[in-house]
Amino acid sequence: MKSKIVLILLIIFLKSSSCISQDFWEEVIIPDSISPAYISFNNNSELYLTSSNGLYKSSDGGSSWNLLINCMSGLSVLNRGQDEIFVGIDSFGKLFHSLDDGMTWDTISTEIVGGWLVMINDTILFCRDWGAIYKSIDIGYSWDTVLATSNTEIFNDIIKKDTLLFSGSTAFLNPQGGGINQSLNGGNSWQQISLPGYGVSSFDLDQDGNLLCGVNFQYNYEAFGVFRSTDDGFIWENILPGYIVTSLAVDINGGIYAGCDSDFGPEGIQYSSDNGMTWSDLNNGLHDDASIKTLTFSPDGYVYCITKSPFILYRSINPIVQINEKPPIVNSIIIYPNPFQNKFMIHFNEKLAGSEKIHVRLVNIRGITIFDENLKPSTNEMITVSQPNLNEGLYILLVMINDKLFSSTLIKN
Repeated sequence: MKSKIVLILLIIFLKSSSCISQDFWEEVIIPDSISPAYISFNNNSELYLTSSNGLYKSSDGGSSWNLLINCMSGLSVLNRGQDEIFVGIDSFGKLFHSLDDGMTWDTISTEIVGGWLVMINDTILFCRDWGAIYKSIDIGYSWDTVLATSNTEIFNDIIKKDTLLFSGSTAFLNPQGGGINQSLNGGNSWQQISLPGYGVSSFDLDQDGNLLCGVNFQYNYEAFGVFRSTDDGFIWENILPGYIVTSLAVDINGGIYAGCDSDFGPEGIQYSSDNGMTWSDLNNGLHDDASIKTLTFSPDGYVYCITKSPFILYRSINPIVQINEKPPIVNSIIIYPNPFQNKFMIHFNEKLAGSEKIHVRLVNIRGITIFDENLKPSTNEMITVSQPNLNEGLYILLVMINDKLFSSTLIKN
């Protein structure tokens, strides 16, 4: 496992709409005659891809591929830790589960007729499908129906923000359906709270922790784009109007990527480096008129996307990072132990004045914030962060002291 992710400066995005002269994207070559559907990564940034004829794995960035399992096309794939993989659920109600990186598989029979998997807190599985959301707390062996609507409504994404869960859906025949549903109790029950008639394709959180959603359908064809809510999903502002947004991703520095459908609007990917105030095209290297199916980040900092019609897998040529206006104080902090088990310490080599604002954030490889607090060092200039319940794996630590940023990777054993 890599103990450190080296983030390389790729490109400086100007606030103007000037063109980028060099390619941002490169095609990842996949086996012939397959259509990529969903992608996922383990802690080592090894790539897992569901396709038209099964689940494939690449350990070398896509240069070579191994078929792990024959299964139906279009299934979602999730990784938990280094070796645990979930694939499913297919139209026969089968969930595929492996604890040894795909060498052997358990086939779990469910009563769900197909659906796509979402994992919350590395412990709770949700299956989202046409007309329903299902929840499992025992890695898929039993399921409860926690939200049921008509079979003309499809649930597209689920996200956790603090103690709340949000689901986004599209109701094609109901002008009051779809939109945003919220759960106050871990997904056991849900209530529609906003955006009726809108088709919500995807979620993420911006750099301030506010909800973002992509909208790719509106019953009266009135509004599409990227929407932001600062009040936990009740009121929304459209910050990228006019784009059919199919997918969202926010990088560790707060850059927002919006994948767009070219069938009824501008194609490709829109990017914002200033939290949605301004946007620019990020299409150099994609094929013409590219419609984006999904966007995601690998743990080592690359952004991947899948296009549809044709189905092609792309990756950024370089890892992604933004320039900080002030240099990081790398030499002023020591993190130990690393790897850690139950807790780790942040030690400040230089004596602090006592008035510093110290913000500590811990993010997992899926971009989900695990720990996010303002802390104060003890008299020996040290902060202790206890995280005994974390799953084993790779995490990214961000420490902000006033306006200076330190970042590192941590391994939980």
